[in-house]
Amino acid sequence: MKRILLLICILLTSFVLLPSQNLIITKIDGSTIEIPISDIESMTYSDGLVIPAKKVKDSYSIGDTGPAGGIIFYDKGSYSEGWRYLEAAPASAEGKDKIMEGDFDFFFLNTTEGIGGGRSNTLKIMERQKKEGPKQDKALLAATYCSELVQGGYDDWSLPSRDELNLMYQNLHTKGLGGFSDSYYWASSEYDGINVWYQNFEKGTQYVLSRDWDLYVRPIRYF
Repeated sequence: MKRILLLICILLTSFVLLPSQNLIITKIDGSTIEIPISDIESMTYSDGLVIPAKKVKDSYSIGDTGPAGGIIFYDKGSYSEGWRYLEAAPASAEGKDKIMEGDFDFFFLNTTEGIGGGRSNTLKIMERQKKEGPKQDKALLAATYCSELVQGGYDDWSLPSRDELNLMYQNLHTKGLGGFSDSYYWASSEYDGINVWYQNFEKGTQYVLSRDWDLYVRPIRYF
């Protein structure tokens, strides 16, 4: 039973569990116990150790602090495809002087520009790097920086798409939120096999630029 409790505690402290979800415990004899996540306050070992359950709030508004200590910049209104909110990493987790990829043989990955696309774009870029290897120091690469970031206990960060980047500008930066620089930020959305979208956070305009320029990166996560 203690091993079961340990597994439960690991799950509760490692993942965000939505209030609408249930925790299903399978015992050694094969029987199960189902408990609403909203009813769980903490897990207590037989030796008295108490570990609180890690849960998200029922709802967030633009500008609220997110579960990872960042800031909420988008609410699509309901949960679908595993997420409802977009959270920008705090300014302290921002990447500077990052490139997308300096190799001009970087072929087109068919990334998307829309809201919700940053995660799939980042996965495509990382898969390409895994297959062929990065042409530069990994520490310089924008998508790698986001993919490997651990912030606020979460490691599910992505490089935002073009439209997601604009949402951060409109919903946060123009209102003095998020601690952004009046500089240039990478999107994960390609324009063609050489150029990628970026946004000027001083003026709000978006352009395309070759992949080997040094720009800022603000990771985002979906939940």
